[in-house]
Amino acid sequence: MVVLGVATFFAVVLFALSFIFRVTPATPQNVPLVDGKLTVDFLDIGQGDAILVRGPDGTTVLFDAGPDRTLLARLGEVLPFWQRSIDMIVITNPDKDHIAGFIPLLQTMTVGAVLEPGTSSVSATYRALKEEIARSQKEHGTRTFVARKGMHFAIGGGAEIDILFPDRDVSSWKTNDGSIVARVAYGSTALLLTGDATKKTEALLGHLESVDVLKVGHHGSRTSTGERMVAMLKPKWAVISAGLQNKYGHPHQETIAVLKENDVTPLITYEKGTITFISDGRTFSGPTFIEHLR
Repeated sequence: MVVLGVATFFAVVLFALSFIFRVTPATPQNVPLVDGKLTVDFLDIGQGDAILVRGPDGTTVLFDAGPDRTLLARLGEVLPFWQRSIDMIVITNPDKDHIAGFIPLLQTMTVGAVLEPGTSSVSATYRALKEEIARSQKEHGTRTFVARKGMHFAIGGGAEIDILFPDRDVSSWKTNDGSIVARVAYGSTALLLTGDATKKTEALLGHLESVDVLKVGHHGSRTSTGERMVAMLKPKWAVISAGLQNKYGHPHQETIAVLKENDVTPLITYEKGTITFISDGRTFSGPTFIEHLR
């Protein structure tokens, strides 16, 4: 464990604060498919999470990357063929089903920044990812940050990402409990992205503003997405990222029941494929789907 001195700690904090106000597009070629709108793609990557957020000016932020190289194929379906950069990647937790796809991504694309939750893993996949991040830092100047509540990322045109959790040091926590929770907003529209956050995590979030779309925690597990949070958020749609006939039985029927009891429409990637929402700042159009052979 690395212990920072007081002076070093404040230097790191000041450096991070200089970055959190703006995520700058890496190249002029970073253009969204729908110009001037917020686009969010819940990628169909099997049993895992991968969510691409594109700001109105083309800024790209990728939350998680799924369990394997499927990520690259799915990105190829929603990004311009010439794009070879991602402005920021967000590791909501270090489990393989969230991070493995980042390894080939870092090998083929330039990444501007990496946001991590503060938890870690002893897995070979996590070690390989950390090696690729270190290489990207050396070769491309990729910056790395640990997420904390209050961080605010502007992604163009008034769209923004706010970190709601972790609100403390979670380095000794279980990976799911320490997941990054983020709110993505554009005008009067919003989404909540919860990674694998558990009901323990949800209880620490405090009051939550309503959203249009909820990314259901932990692939629809009964350990996440409690009644209290769903009732507070009042989403219209809930996206569940899960693989067909996965060994965990995700999504659990208890979670589906909570959603339906609150008049929320569940959308599951193994049924719908990649699920896309587009906002003009007033309303979300969609969702639209890219279906894949099973």
